[in-house]
Amino acid sequence: MARAKTALSLKTLLIFGFLIRLIFLPLAYHDDVTSNYWWGRYALDFSLRGYYDWLDFTGYAPPDQPPFYILYYRCLRSLYLLIYRLFWWLNITIPVFPSKFMQWYFLWGNQFIQKIPTIFVDMFIIFALIRLYPQILKRKNLLLCLIFFPPFIYNSSLWGGNEMILNLFYFSSFYFLLRSSLVVSVIFLTLGLLFKSSLLIFLPLYLIALIKVKPKPSRLFLAILFFLLITYLLSSPFAVKPTFIWLADLFQTKILPGSMPHLTANAFNLWTLLFGLSPRQDNLLIFNFLTARAFSFIFWLVLVCPLLFNLYSRFSLRRLLLSMATVTLLSFFFLTRMHERYTFPAFIPLFILSIKQCFYYKYLLILTVTHLLNVYNFWWVPQISFLITLLQFGPVINLISLFNLFILSRLYLLQLNSKSV
Repeated sequence: MARAKTALSLKTLLIFGFLIRLIFLPLAYHDDVTSNYWWGRYALDFSLRGYYDWLDFTGYAPPDQPPFYILYYRCLRSLYLLIYRLFWWLNITIPVFPSKFMQWYFLWGNQFIQKIPTIFVDMFIIFALIRLYPQILKRKNLLLCLIFFPPFIYNSSLWGGNEMILNLFYFSSFYFLLRSSLVVSVIFLTLGLLFKSSLLIFLPLYLIALIKVKPKPSRLFLAILFFLLITYLLSSPFAVKPTFIWLADLFQTKILPGSMPHLTANAFNLWTLLFGLSPRQDNLLIFNFLTARAFSFIFWLVLVCPLLFNLYSRFSLRRLLLSMATVTLLSFFFLTRMHERYTFPAFIPLFILSIKQCFYYKYLLILTVTHLLNVYNFWWVPQISFLITLLQFGPVINLISLFNLFILSRLYLLQLNSKSV
């Protein structure tokens, strides 16, 4: 009876969590939604071949995301049109159909079509974590935090971001790898790589985990074939020269550099502490001979290498999760061109670690606050006068950046301490 009651209360919480996301859905959306709309519309209206190379996007930002990302929003555009045609048929066939709905759908239907899949992925990840770690049900504070986690709701329901979709691909790839389902793992990994490049930072961790699971050569060979096949199928429609050569050039010239060659793209990190948030290109010289971008990569690599060695020599699931959170924060804090939302991939590992060891919970809470303040900055949704005034005061931004450095330092030291993981 108690077990049924627990299941019922969980079901109620999940439904309520979903409804909360639906309530917030129509209240706002970020300019990213507009960019994704036009990228998807142009991909449907024009030929894919040459999409990245010579298609003129007029006043809209040119695409700086990989092929699968563009195909995904092309599908959403097709879905929008399909639903539009259905509603239009109903509108002209059934006299009582509310015609004003067509006006609403024309203006706002696109953001609903973009946000709904992310909300479903959001809820799926929460449900999957509860199924994988049923001990969450015994800790109501952690359960409520997970279902009503503000960064998840803010990103999917208000911002209209797709971070949860990307995280689903990458964490699924690690999950199936550790369960010795290498082919399935590589499929998810490939989809993640071709969806967004921001989690390439996890690739060294994936390779270490791959070495540790010791796959059979035949399975490894099959996985490589799937990687090449999926990459070819998703990229070849866009390619204007041999697919893999074209894709390598695309990543090198458009995807990895991004569209904002600045020290920081509104990220509260080292570069904000040193130079503030004013746009400043990252080709400025450090020590009079090294660009800030090159310096950030070198320094990041120097800090990441001990973590990789530590993970390889003392491999465990907890150490892998801690490595994912730490590498995320290392990248966010020290690399240039970081956006405000790039601490997002650290949340799922920290949630799982908080289930296993309670002291990680405080780092999760601090990062939640700094993340929310960071994504709120410059967007100002919802309008909260006190917070806007507070975040326009430079020392406050520096203090938040120092909190990010504190969390990073603590996790980094915990990772290197063999007794703490």
